[in-house]
Amino acid sequence: MRGHMIFLSIPKGMEFKQITEKDNTNDYFVDPNGKLPRINIQALVKDALQYNKGRKKEISLSDFTIYRHKPPYRDELFLQYNPDHNGKYFTKESVNLVNGKEFIKYKTPATSYGTFWFQKVQLSENRMDEVLAKRSEQRENRRHTGDSPNPT
Repeated sequence: MRGHMIFLSIPKGMEFKQITEKDNTNDYFVDPNGKLPRINIQALVKDALQYNKGRKKEISLSDFTIYRHKPPYRDELFLQYNPDHNGKYFTKESVNLVNGKEFIKYKTPATSYGTFWFQKVQLSENRMDEVLAKRSEQRENRRHTGDSPNPT
């Protein structure tokens, strides 16, 4: 089940880390210097989302704040986090740091007539090679040279 993206304010001097102990992996805010106690993100997010009465857009916790749907328009960094099963399991997606002022919720590029979608999106070289190979294959299939069984 895919949850919704949430944004977490980052406590001062802390950073995100996935820690595996025995067979259990959890998401934490940890102090790189080891002075502050680590904060279990999963447990706090799970409780906050479970007991979010009235579906508030901003949930304030003792250690950090959860912003649902989009971060506030401030010049700060927020952790873009996708909780797996609302925090029951550790996140399987990579987490990013986003700036509140620069965040755009929908990053769909504006295409005009005659442009291909892959010309407007940043793709890796491998992915671009796959797309171009698929494009030329489809183009050849539409040519109907000889006894081609492929429909148009």
